Order: sequence, then C-alpha cells, then structure tokens
Amino acid sequence: MLIHFNSLVKSDCIRRTMYQIIYKNSSSLTSQNLRDMKKKPSINIFLLAAFFLFTNNANAQSNNSAQHLLRHIVIITFKQNASPDSIKALDDLYKRLSKSPFVKDFETGLNVSTRDTGVLKHVYVTSFASKEDMQHYSKIPEYASLFKISLPISEEVSVVDYWIDK
Repeated sequence: MLIHFNSLVKSDCIRRTMYQIIYKNSSSLTSQNLRDMKKKPSINIFLLAAFFLFTNNANAQSNNSAQHLLRHIVIITFKQNASPDSIKALDDLYKRLSKSPFVKDFETGLNVSTRDTGVLKHVYVTSFASKEDMQHYSKIPEYASLFKISLPISEEVSVVDYWIDK
C-alpha cells in the first residue's frame, strides 16, 4: 500500500506523515494492535479519511489523463429525396460501429440550427483514445458499409478531427 502513496501523494510532508501514521498503526497487525486501534478512534477516522482522500485524488488524476481524446465528427447533409429508411440504416450502422472496443465515446444528433431550415443534417461524433484506435476502427469490415450507404443519399459530407484535453 505504501508504494501507491508515492504516486498518489505529491507533497513530501504529507507522504512522510502518512508513512509515520501507517507504520505506527499497521506495521504488524496483531490482535493487541487491533485492540489498541479500537481505543484510538480518531486515528482510525484519520486513516480512513486519508485513504478516501488519496483514492479520490488518484481517480481524479487518472480521469483527467483519460480525457485526452481524438474526436472525429462527421456531418452529413442528406439529399431531399433520401428515404427515411436509408437514413435510419446509416444511423443504425454508426450505432453498431460505436460498440467497437476502439471507440471511447459516441454521440449522434440532428442539426437544429435555424440557419439550415429545410436541410436535414445528421451529426456523428466518435471519440478515440489514440490515432491508432481510429485507424483500427476504419479497418473494421462493417466500416466500409458507411460509404455504400451514405454516398448515394448524401448531398454534402463534412469531416473534422481534433484532439481534446479536459
């Protein structure tokens, strides 16, 4: 457990204090030590609070590093005569592809901007952990079907890729 504190606790002062507390209270957990610890509830509460504090700190740090994602956005403007069944087939295909282990997040939606009245646009946002994951995703056999379905019913396709850091 002490090994983990080195990576979790950035302050040397806090790290040394935690080592002293843990070492003094749990270096050898005999039944006598456990009875002594029951007599010192403030230390036990402190240890429990410190554990949760450092665990939450580690989770927050790991969550922040996991937020470095590659976003791939596809915006499709459909032809006026595109059938609802063809559009639904494309939506369903994107949703199936989003189940790939290479995909970290997926969103889809309809354009609701008042600037494009009378134009049907769907937006597909796929997030990847790396450029390599996006390349592997594009090699999934079903991925080629995206073009077979979308090109005949698309008037315009816009694609944007960018990195996000939260």
